[in-house]
Amino acid sequence: MFRSLLAVLVVLYGMHASLLAVEPVGQVIDARYHHLGDSIVTTWKEANSQPEGIRLDLPFEAKAQTRETILSIKHRDIDGKWDLVLNGKTVAQLKRESALRKFYYSIPPNLLRDGTNLLSIISRSPTDDISVGDIQYFDQPLGKVLRLGRIHVTVREAQNKELLPTRLTVLGSGKKLVDIFEATQATLAVRSGLVYTATGEAEFSVPAGSYTIVATRGMEWSRAEVVCEVGESKKSEVVLQLRREVDTKGFIASDTHIHTFTFSGHGDSTVPERMVTIAAEGVELAISTDHNHHTDYQPEQQKLGLNNYFTPITGNEVTTKNGHFNAFPLSPKEPIPNHKETNWVKLAADIRSHGAKVIIFNHPRWPNPKENPLTHVQFNQASGDRTGNVPIPVDGFEIANSTSLQKDPLLLFRDWFALLNHGEMIKAIGSSDSHTVSDPVGQGRTYVRSSTDDPTRIDSDEMIRNFQQGRTSISLGLFSEVIVDGQFGPGDIASGTKPMQVRFRVASPAWITPRRALVFMNGQLVAEKLVQSKFGQATDEWLSFKITKPRHDSHLVCIALGDGIKDESWNTYADYTLAATNPVWIDADGDGKFTTPRETARLLLRSSKQTLDSLKQIAQNEDGGIAVQAMSLARSEWPLTTLVGLEALIESLAVDRPAFALYRSQLQSR
Repeated sequence: MFRSLLAVLVVLYGMHASLLAVEPVGQVIDARYHHLGDSIVTTWKEANSQPEGIRLDLPFEAKAQTRETILSIKHRDIDGKWDLVLNGKTVAQLKRESALRKFYYSIPPNLLRDGTNLLSIISRSPTDDISVGDIQYFDQPLGKVLRLGRIHVTVREAQNKELLPTRLTVLGSGKKLVDIFEATQATLAVRSGLVYTATGEAEFSVPAGSYTIVATRGMEWSRAEVVCEVGESKKSEVVLQLRREVDTKGFIASDTHIHTFTFSGHGDSTVPERMVTIAAEGVELAISTDHNHHTDYQPEQQKLGLNNYFTPITGNEVTTKNGHFNAFPLSPKEPIPNHKETNWVKLAADIRSHGAKVIIFNHPRWPNPKENPLTHVQFNQASGDRTGNVPIPVDGFEIANSTSLQKDPLLLFRDWFALLNHGEMIKAIGSSDSHTVSDPVGQGRTYVRSSTDDPTRIDSDEMIRNFQQGRTSISLGLFSEVIVDGQFGPGDIASGTKPMQVRFRVASPAWITPRRALVFMNGQLVAEKLVQSKFGQATDEWLSFKITKPRHDSHLVCIALGDGIKDESWNTYADYTLAATNPVWIDADGDGKFTTPRETARLLLRSSKQTLDSLKQIAQNEDGGIAVQAMSLARSEWPLTTLVGLEALIESLAVDRPAFALYRSQLQSR
């Protein structure tokens, strides 16, 4: 936890009563619960649905103290800023938390007076509704109230014994997250059950008892754990070692979607805390993307001595009413793009005029399946058609967003394949979209081809070029790369006349289990194999596929799917992990360039008799990607007199062609 801006009081995190043999009971200041705010809330059982106002004043009797004493307060749904004021002096802000939990706040010496004291809770965010109550006073220091003991943890690299920035998860009875106290070092970021250390060392307090300490450092590293017994007023030493289990030589681990509470206004991670989490999760290229703000990480990174662990790039999540778009690189001194613009073409032009060379379409199906930027334009997931075929002038399409995951791991891949088939040369992106300390930054990530593996020597211009050219792969717990015919990778145009030899690498640490490897051509599944993996053993397998060369130019993408992670140390929001390559562009006709499925379909239609029979022949002869594009073109360009016949043909093809079944289900009226 970082030192509070309010130096007169240290904010202490909430405490699960089950960890103590007897929950401490102090002097009750107010046992009732109060609804503070300005709106009706009907979901709280403990508080009235009607708000009482935006301020609560509670007098209580106490004696003056020359040492620390404690307040305990239960509260929930703290999203804005609420000041805790004692005798007219602001001493803290209520901890941001959605669940109803007990929090302990330390009263510094010489603030209480003999007789009546006044405790006030005052809103700085009048539209924020909270429930607060069960407020108690303890005339003892926190260590006595909670029977605290100390833990000192050291984490080193297994071979060279160097200290490692690390994520530490602290679990108590039933493997539940426990609360951390008295962790005030500036190189830590602390939340309930979680301690990030920028130095590989951490010291903190917990109530006396038995704990499991888990160390992780992102998906390239092993996982280590130990059981630790903690005695009241005693100090326990814990030493853990991690080793790199996934070889990513030739790639840099990037996260293109990172937030701070400081500048995005929601979540809970300050900028210094974010620097610690980036280093501890093994992110090597960190792109700041606060909402409509250019955040420069370099000053805080340098202040904390973390320059050796990652290279930052300033970006911006341009947040509009018609979608969110990450853009980078940007100068911290430049004005922000016009986030009130909702026309995608004008918006992209404005973003690029500010210097951005990469624009990413973020979480395209957010906030929900029925209401999102793609449904607003009636996007057809089979053809990529949308209202007016409005251009989507972006470079990347966010598929693996680890805090906004779809239940179906292939849903966003289908959207992306439709865009590729439609002719948009957009690249897949993985990211975390982390707004909080707890959600692991870099859990979703993009691996970028690099001429160096040294995070201090990253060439930002090279990174930008490789993002633009798709010399990248995406990751959510798994790592992948692909080689076609022994020489071609993502972003390359692969030419040749023989059946293709596709080698697909799937790798993971011992605590993540990959299951399936899939190969897609023009969005159609053409091959599949099981990955030979075993939980508890690191996976690193090259799977070989012999793929018939397609009749026409095609894009080849490989996807790996694995088990989700339920462990609190690196929990995934959805029940899967994944990795995927960006396309290898297959030049089937050997002309040295790539022709998109839509353009291929257009050429096939032009060379045909342009009748329903000739269209049916194309649909039956070509893969689903090209066939659907041919139908889309005919439906949009042929005379209206052919529409009835086209609809009947689509119906017949949908019976045994999944691509046409999906296309038909999302057709809009012409």
